[in-house]
Amino acid sequence: MAAARRGKTLYRTVLPAEFVELSAKHGVVGTVVVEASPWLEDNQWILDLAKDNPIIVGFVGNLPAGTPEFAGQLKRFGANPLFRGIRLNSGAVAKGLGQAVFEDDLKRLGDGGFSLDLLGGGSMLPDAVRVAKLAPKLRIVIDHLPFKDWDRNPAAMLGALNDAAACPNIHAKVSEVVRRVDGKSGGGRGVLSSGP
Repeated sequence: MAAARRGKTLYRTVLPAEFVELSAKHGVVGTVVVEASPWLEDNQWILDLAKDNPIIVGFVGNLPAGTPEFAGQLKRFGANPLFRGIRLNSGAVAKGLGQAVFEDDLKRLGDGGFSLDLLGGGSMLPDAVRVAKLAPKLRIVIDHLPFKDWDRNPAAMLGALNDAAACPNIHAKVSEVVRRVDGKSGGGRGVLSSGP
């Protein structure tokens, strides 16, 4: 029953008017939308929505890097100044690394001034470092630090974070701070590392 309630709360349409109403009292003046939908035209839908909703100040799309269509899609959506980059999950990155077409698309993103959001857990950090070295012009954003799996091996995670922090083109979003201890929500904690 709780999962069904969460589904109705999380997986529902939230349009800018509702977002503005809920966030204005907290001083929020803009948001960057990160697209999770795999449907190509949902990228256009968000960009069209942003035309009449100045609360949307940026957009991170969902385009399939490593495909023959990617360059054309990036050119199409990248023509809109609100389009800032794409998000990929750790599985797509692990699968794509080592494939020339995928790696060329990552370089194309960097050369165009776009970003790459990476979604996954601590195990993706070595791949993030590989991408950073492969495409030094690419701005990489690691999503949802400090990761749910942080608590399993803090020493290894800290080492991986330090390796990522040594790359000047890797950045992070901190959002997964609340912890569960013995099945109960605990206080926020996290260790953050910054580059030189």
